[in-house]
Order: sequence, then structure tokens, then C-alpha cells
Amino acid sequence: MNNHKRQKQTGARPDRPVVHLRNLTPHDVVLIGESGRVVLRPEPSAARLGVRRWATETVTVDGLELTVDCVGWDGTVDLPAESPGTLLVVSGAVAMATSNRSDLVFPSRLVRDQVGRVVGCRALARVHRPEYGQSICPNESASWGTPWVVAISDDSDWRGAS
Repeated sequence: MNNHKRQKQTGARPDRPVVHLRNLTPHDVVLIGESGRVVLRPEPSAARLGVRRWATETVTVDGLELTVDCVGWDGTVDLPAESPGTLLVVSGAVAMATSNRSDLVFPSRLVRDQVGRVVGCRALARVHRPEYGQSICPNESASWGTPWVVAISDDSDWRGAS
């Protein structure tokens, strides 16, 4: 199923890998690069986190009683197995809660309109997990120390993203 809508067609660069993207968020993801825009339509089932919650205490705020819950992640739901040559676009929360998956990416370098709404992104990012003893991020630069997120983008001017 092809869920990509390309707004400007250009040739692929031979020095960059061509990958298939699957949008597992519940909304369109608009990728913005120097060569145009690509709109990734969502797939029928969005990947999400299972949640466990339990009440830990009750507090009173201005006469209103509120429950303070403890919340923990309980695995992922609707996250397909890895497939060579395919990157899965998921929410940042799903990417951060899922360990050792190099195929999970999330929108990064967000572009906003005049009122602050996100209208697209200039990059996709992977979560860097040094606690596993190795990086799942290719081409990690030792001079960066320990980066937490490494972005993949065809937009070289990262300062232009807002």
C-alpha cells in the first residue's frame, strides 16, 4: 500500500539510501525538505503504548479532590515486526519506550505556523540508547559525546527549523 503523496518529484541521490516509510501515527506526517514535501498518510492502525495506571493518593486543590495516578508503560500495541529497508514513523513516546529498534523514527525539527501549530517536520529522528552498550544510530560521531537523538534529514540547515 502506497500511502505517500509527493508534492514535488526529484531524482534520488545515489549517496543516500532509499527507504520505504510507513506512518504509524494517527495523523498525516508532512516531511519538508529542500526538494519539496512528502505527505505520509496514516495506516489504518496507529502504533501506541499500552498503559497501566493505578491511584496512589488523593489530593485537594482549591476544594476539588483529584486522584494522583501512577502510570507505567505496558508494551506497544499495533507495532509490526522490523522489515529490511522500511522505517516506521511513530510517536516520540513509542520510539522512546521501545528498546533496540533501529527502524523506529519520529518527527524532528518541527515546522510551525504563525500560531504555533505543527505543520510538518524537516527531519526524522531515532532514539539513541547508550545504556545498551551500542548505538542503533548509524554514523554516530564520537566528537558529539553521547547524543540522545540523531536526526536523519535531507535539510542541511538545521537552524532554519523552528
